[in-house]
Amino acid sequence: MVILLATVILGLAKKADAQVYGSISFNTFYNELSPYGRWVDDLQYGKVWIADAPGFEPYYNNGQWVYTSYGWTWASDYAWGWAPFHYGRWTYLPLWGWAWVPGYEWAPAWVGWCQQGGYYGWAPLSPGMGLNFSYYSIPGNYWRFVPQQYIAGPGVRNHIIRADRKPNEFRNATVINNTQVNNNITYAAGPARAAVERITRQRIDTRPVAFNGTNEQTRVEPKQVSMYRPDLAPVNRAATNRPADLRRDDLPQNREPIENVPGKMAVKPLPHTVQAPVQQPVDQLAKEDNNRKVRPLPAPQQENQAAVREPAVTPLPNEQDSRRQQFKKDNELKTAPSTNQWQDELRLQRVQEQQQKEQQMRAQQEQRQQALQQQHEQRQNELNQQRAQQQEVLRQQLVEDQRRQQQQAVQLQQDQRQNEIRQQQEQRIQQKMMQQQQRQNEIRQQQVREAPMRPQRQTPVNQRPRSGKPNEN
Repeated sequence: MVILLATVILGLAKKADAQVYGSISFNTFYNELSPYGRWVDDLQYGKVWIADAPGFEPYYNNGQWVYTSYGWTWASDYAWGWAPFHYGRWTYLPLWGWAWVPGYEWAPAWVGWCQQGGYYGWAPLSPGMGLNFSYYSIPGNYWRFVPQQYIAGPGVRNHIIRADRKPNEFRNATVINNTQVNNNITYAAGPARAAVERITRQRIDTRPVAFNGTNEQTRVEPKQVSMYRPDLAPVNRAATNRPADLRRDDLPQNREPIENVPGKMAVKPLPHTVQAPVQQPVDQLAKEDNNRKVRPLPAPQQENQAAVREPAVTPLPNEQDSRRQQFKKDNELKTAPSTNQWQDELRLQRVQEQQQKEQQMRAQQEQRQQALQQQHEQRQNELNQQRAQQQEVLRQQLVEDQRRQQQQAVQLQQDQRQNEIRQQQEQRIQQKMMQQQQRQNEIRQQQVREAPMRPQRQTPVNQRPRSGKPNEN
């Protein structure tokens, strides 16, 4: 097997230009994202990554939605955006804030979509959450909404509305059940392109995604979207054929290992220089493979003890019988019991060690279960509080609506009463005016009737006014 392995390695080494594409691993995420954030340990999710960008929120800062052949794709302006927005899931931890849980399946964006009243909304999916979700199964502080006419624009960030700041405005949102399958991976593709074109009244081109293994920055070009994928970077075939835990490519110099990391052993960068990985020659690789073979264990300890008990000097002939008998007695009375006792003690020690390990593992599992239970209870309490708050808000709003309706009804009754009173007063005034006019008409008619019956009064002569001239007579 060693000769065959060495022959295969030598044959592959002769092809200097033969390269294959390796698969993405936790080490890739760890090394690529360490300069832009920190890795912390979480009781529920293990190693998670926290971004150093101030005020960062997933699928919110420094990015835009672009329609590609995979559906609506999040094109991030961050140099590290190729990883957290297309692999793994996001979750909000009370101690750290937004944390990224690594995953190894690529998608244009691991989000859920919804819509309501001229708005499109999206929210990052938490670890373990499938695509069959409802609006209220995702916390309110996860959802982001934007008017539908701005979903395809580069300035989408300027129009985003957080659902937790307006809980009543998006309470009737419905989930967009539009999924797409790529390489046996199902994800939410977002709103239909035809629907967005009807709303924006603009043509939306489907841009292909051009993956590369060198440039980390995502670029949105007129005819395509250039995106980085480290699993497309070529690696050495000889190193790829070796076991994953022994690849030198994953253990660069000037980096110290970190324990308790899922998958392959992660590495932590030191604050100064990082050298290139050391490539071992093929014969050295074959030698290491040979050293990893299982070697036979040494001879049993009982034979070693027997060899030690043999005398170093050959006894004399006359003393040989007595020494031989004494040696048999020692073997019968001392050697066998001592060997059995040693084996029993060794077996007991192993049993005790195994029990201690099991107890420690059991204690650790209990601690983890308790921590998970506490987190689950805390999460459930938070959800209950949120639901109670939402119900209280709805109840207050209902009470306010009822009070407003009652006030409107009372105001309407008052207005009607005032209108009736005003109409009655106007009718009374009109009646009085009509009565007065009738009375005046009657008085005029009576005066007209009485006028011919009255004698005309004549002025006496002596009472006539004097003109100041003497009478001619």
